[in-house]
Amino acid sequence: MTISKLTIEHIARIEGHGNVMVDIQDGELRSVEMNINEPARLFESMVKGRSFEDVAYISSRICGICSPSHVVTSLKATEQAFGVEVGARTKIL
Repeated sequence: MTISKLTIEHIARIEGHGNVMVDIQDGELRSVEMNINEPARLFESMVKGRSFEDVAYISSRICGICSPSHVVTSLKATEQAFGVEVGARTKIL
């Protein structure tokens, strides 16, 4: 049995620290894990007192990899705060 393990540590362009672990046994990929360890950065304080229209733009700058995720999450939080129900098409997008 041949076991190969590959670990890539300290991935750049993310907020926090990222690692990738790849486990290969007998030439077969068994698992791939990506861990992102992020301490509390308290980015909420950056948007405190700002207009809700600014929050998605500010939060998109938190991380170099997952900017779209931060934008969508911010927009969903804003919609929830104002009680906005989006249509089915918007949910699918």
